Parts: sequence; structure tokens; C-alpha cells
Amino acid sequence: MSQLVKAFWEAEAGRQRDRFTTLRDENQAILERDLLMGWLSVLKPERLLEVGCGNGAGLSLFSKFSKRADGIDYSEPFIKAAREKYPNLEFYVADVQQLPFADGDFDAVVSERCLINLPSWDEQQKAILEIHRVLNPEGYLLLVEATEEGYRRLNSVRAACGLKPVEVVWHNRPLPYFELERCLTHLFHTLRGGAAFSTYYYLSRVVHPLIVAPEEPKYDARINNVARLIEEKLPIWKLGEGPSPLIAYRARK
Repeated sequence: MSQLVKAFWEAEAGRQRDRFTTLRDENQAILERDLLMGWLSVLKPERLLEVGCGNGAGLSLFSKFSKRADGIDYSEPFIKAAREKYPNLEFYVADVQQLPFADGDFDAVVSERCLINLPSWDEQQKAILEIHRVLNPEGYLLLVEATEEGYRRLNSVRAACGLKPVEVVWHNRPLPYFELERCLTHLFHTLRGGAAFSTYYYLSRVVHPLIVAPEEPKYDARINNVARLIEEKLPIWKLGEGPSPLIAYRARK
């Protein structure tokens, strides 16, 4: 399965060379990046690592808040594109389960939907342990991923409204929420976060489909732009609450 997922991203690298994000939902991507940049603007890490950096577009933004920024991805075509477009940053072809860095090298590590591409919790946990290893004694893990329980919460709301469940794409394996919480609580002194962008998900994945039914909702519909603005300015649910498959954590080692 790991090789199939890698092959998928090798193919995507060619098709998405110049895209800001590999997500089809660009409003979601903006929310994720803004949250991470907000955290980084406070932390101002000396040295930053992004795991699963893709074509480097995210790291080019995150690097504004650090003196040095490195990125790793196991897709050679993505790393080739990143090196060409952002020559001022350091990029490496590497596996998040076996990082080519010394213990304590980084002040902060960002994982934005990287771990969900690993096909089992054992591999995801191994990646978290490897990230923990390369963080300095007071370093931060900034995590945006998806969980099984989050999808169940969202789909229970959709079911109550007569909507079909949101299916997880074949190349993603959402993390098990309670196992993740136990792992992070064991490894890190402070852990803040939980379900993320629930207001956006409720409006874009429940209200929007109900309004346009029987037509299919579209990611670039105006209502999703409005949903993002509501999430930013007047959210119904705070970070850590609500029916979203996404989680976002700021964890200090």
C-alpha cells in the first residue's frame, strides 16, 4: 500500500507542479496555512522543518517566520520542483519515518496532512516518534491532520440531514483520534488543539450540499468562500470542538 500511495503522489507531482496546494478545496488550504502561519509568527523558530512539503509552496510561506527552513518529501519530482522554484530553501528526498537529521536539530516541525498518507497507525506513530526525536528539548510540533473519529462526527451530522457520508480518498488513512491523543500526551508537555475548522466544514459539507441538492456541491462555490470568512471572523465552534475531520495541534516537547 505504501508504494501505491507513493506512486500516486509521484504522478500528482507532474500535474500539480505549480499549484499552491494539492487540495482541491483551496478555502480549506487557506485556513490551514493561516493557522500554521499564525502559530509560527508567535513561535519564530530559529530552524524549521516541514515534513511532506510537496512542491515547497507551504514552506515558502512558513519560512518567513524562521531563520532557516528545510523541507522533506518522499516524492523526487515534488522535491525537484521545490528546489527549482525556491532555491533559497533546503529540500531533501526523505521518508518521515526516517529523517536524515540529528537529534534536536529543529525548533519546530510542521506536518500538514503528511501523516494521513501513511497506511497504518504503527507507521504514523513511528513518524511522530521520529519528529519528536529531531525536535530540540523545547521544540514544537505543529500538526494539521485528519482523524477517523472526526469523519464519523461529520458524517453523523450529514446522515441526520439525509446526506451521504463523505468518503475518505483511497490514499489517505485518517489517524485514530484517541491513540493519537495518548501518543502526543506522552511525548509532549503541553498540547493545545483538537478538531479544527468545524464551522467551515459544517457550512461547506452540510449546508452547502443541502442548498444545491440534487446537484453536486463545488469546492469553488461562493458559499464556500463565505464559509471560510465566517470561520475566520465568527466561528460557531472554537478550535478543539465540532464536527470536523481535521485536527490541529500545537504541542511543546
